[in-house]
Amino acid sequence: MYRIFKRSFNGKCDRVIIIGTDIPTLPVENIRMAFGKLIKHDIVLGPSINGGYYLIGLRKLQKEVFVNINWGTREVFH
Repeated sequence: MYRIFKRSFNGKCDRVIIIGTDIPTLPVENIRMAFGKLIKHDIVLGPSINGGYYLIGLRKLQKEVFVNINWGTREVFH
């Protein structure tokens, strides 16, 4: 995930959102809303019921968001 954010920001994107591949029916309005929130916020997370998130959006590259995360657990979102 970090690499795609890095590549996108190096490509001059000013806001980047990625979503989980396991939610193909995510309403496009959720993505629009997240992009809108990135105008005022550096990070946007869409929490999932399993303790993780289905969407992450960044306004600038933030490596610390991906460091020391206990992936695959209910603590990922926190």
